[in-house]
Amino acid sequence: MWRDLTETDLAGTLSEKEIAAYRQSAAGAEGGDPIAALLTRTARLVRSYIRAGGRVSLPSDDASIPEAMVSPACDYAAFDVLKRMPVAVGEDRRRAREQAIAMFERLADGRVVPESPDGEDSASERRASYLHRRRLLD
Repeated sequence: MWRDLTETDLAGTLSEKEIAAYRQSAAGAEGGDPIAALLTRTARLVRSYIRAGGRVSLPSDDASIPEAMVSPACDYAAFDVLKRMPVAVGEDRRRAREQAIAMFERLADGRVVPESPDGEDSASERRASYLHRRRLLD
């Protein structure tokens, strides 16, 4: 299943207080809701990595991403929220962002193949997914 990133998704990674502080500090800088803009940018980034992998055709009029990429996308976006705040970004947040980028790179190099937006996986996608799971178990 593919879907849009939501503020609720981000709230699973950050506190409502952090989200509100970001919204206030970034208001006017981008025009419109800065959280919505951040989530759209993040989804476009994820989709660019998927597109680079070349195994899944993406609809161009959509900002959805695979359900499996929602958590890494939120980890990536959370870092952008926190780096704008007048506090030190913790090592756990830095590591989560690095792990998200590593996941996106696996999308780009074909080691992880997301389901097709229409929900139907081709035989080659199922095989690549199976091989990836096997490597994780080795």
